[in-house]
Amino acid sequence: MNNKSPISVVTDGDRAMRNAINTVFPNANHRLCSWHLARNAKQHIKNSAALQAFHKLMNDIQTRDQFEEKWNSMIEDFHLQENEWLRKMHTDRAMWAEAYLRGKFWAEIRSTQRCEATHAYMKRSLEGKTSLVDFMKQFHKKLDGMRHSESQRDYITQQKKPPSAGTVLPHIERHAASIYTRTSFQKVMSRLKQEGYLFQSYCWGSIEHQLQTYTLETTQNRTARWEVTFDATSVSIRCTCLEFETVGLPCEHTFHVMKVERLKEIPQNLISLRWTKIAKSNSRPTYHSLHDPNDVTEVVWYGALTSRCNNLCYIASRSDEGYRQFNAGLDMLTQQMHHLHASDISYNDEDINRSSSRADILKDPRVAHTKGGQKADKGKEIKKRKCALCKEEGHTKRTCPLSNINMMDNNSQISSPTIQFASEEDMSFNPAVYNSICYDTSVCATMMENPSYTTATECTGKLMTEF
Repeated sequence: MNNKSPISVVTDGDRAMRNAINTVFPNANHRLCSWHLARNAKQHIKNSAALQAFHKLMNDIQTRDQFEEKWNSMIEDFHLQENEWLRKMHTDRAMWAEAYLRGKFWAEIRSTQRCEATHAYMKRSLEGKTSLVDFMKQFHKKLDGMRHSESQRDYITQQKKPPSAGTVLPHIERHAASIYTRTSFQKVMSRLKQEGYLFQSYCWGSIEHQLQTYTLETTQNRTARWEVTFDATSVSIRCTCLEFETVGLPCEHTFHVMKVERLKEIPQNLISLRWTKIAKSNSRPTYHSLHDPNDVTEVVWYGALTSRCNNLCYIASRSDEGYRQFNAGLDMLTQQMHHLHASDISYNDEDINRSSSRADILKDPRVAHTKGGQKADKGKEIKKRKCALCKEEGHTKRTCPLSNINMMDNNSQISSPTIQFASEEDMSFNPAVYNSICYDTSVCATMMENPSYTTATECTGKLMTEF
């Protein structure tokens, strides 16, 4: 990550992962996943009213004093003094309670849902028996789909204007539409609409320092109060709700002060580059050596340069002079890159020849034969198959000479069948016995019509001889 540590990390509460984060990223803010926390709370809190109170403490309470007050009343009202899980969660309240996480940047991420959603998206076309080659193909296919969707959203943001939200601050709304992405603009508009429920209860200021502090209340909750400070010198606004520090977007309280101070644009201290249209164009990756394959890959560089060039092409195409200057500079830069590329290719060829025996070069994996019989080890004699009749090598029992001789002997010993009768009763004609002996009904019918067969013995003997 270009030697940058993350600002905030969200996990499911695994103890080993928590220790690793504290060791590797000691300055990062660690938060427990709200979804896993709500699932555990449902298992350890059986009272539905107490469970609802716990969810309110986790998400809605914004000050630490209010959190401690509400926590104590929840424990006393629902008699949860002996709940060991709640004791443990109160000890770790700085990792899940909104009152203690307020003011730390989380970008509206409270759970590991985005990570799990990405895993589910990847698993749709993957199985446990998928080979490594097929896995990489499916992985890149899914990744291309995600990038295509992101490119579509970028195109809509850059080329289309969002519809008007019809707020009471049209100048602020137009300014927000010009700087924020489409998704961020919709979130800003929802906060701007909430400004209508606020009213100013008190105001004081310092003429010398040109500072004004406003105390705001809402008609929805008369006990909640926020203090918003406006600095006329630097044209900056700060609010005690710490919404901008937590999410990166201005809150409805700051919009109310903008309306009172009659500002036409959002102050610069309330604009986070992360949510603007030029967020990608201002990301400049640190340069790494081309001759070290372990730093970054060519694909990462290509994506970063493409993103920057998109914004540059958009700006240059707005005027004739910009188009001409950009074309001339692009021709000169292209020639320089061609010379640089040719020199890098020659240097890489020499470097590969010098370091052909390096152990860290990634090679193709060994092919494992999982089907068929195992091959005999080298140096060992392969046993030849023997005939099952004569026990000799070189043939099988189907091609064995003894098998042919036996078949000839058996054919010579075959004689005409004879029929013996146990008694005189068997000498009489019995149709049932006659039909069971006959294999062909038509033959039997022909023989029955022939008057030369007077007895069952002669008929049966003739049939057996012909068949």
